[in-house]
Amino acid sequence: GQATVYATDNISNNNVIKLSNLNYQGFAFDAATDISSKNNLRLDYWTAGVNPFKIWVISLEPTVDNNSYDLVTTPGSWQTLTIPMSTFSDVDLSEVEQMKFEGTGTIYLDNIYFYWSNVEI
Repeated sequence: GQATVYATDNISNNNVIKLSNLNYQGFAFDAATDISSKNNLRLDYWTAGVNPFKIWVISLEPTVDNNSYDLVTTPGSWQTLTIPMSTFSDVDLSEVEQMKFEGTGTIYLDNIYFYWSNVEI
């Protein structure tokens, strides 16, 4: 049932991910990755109107993750989103293997990474 069209697009000499006709899109890491020392997920996005938009971080176990971050998007300009990793409470952060994005319409994604900050968000 996946209808999403994945592409890369070049905007101002910067390659970004374009998800058009979005319903869901998964991204698998090359191998299970230990991000347990990170407390935030950060990404930039642009959309003309994908709303709502959900983000999952998925580990090897449990294989079903019930925690998603539900984003009410701000359309029409690039936005930076920081998500506390505590949002994904059923995820074993020592063995993350995938991320999943769900929504409708078209969204552009850039600068997706996990990081540690000692500042509470």
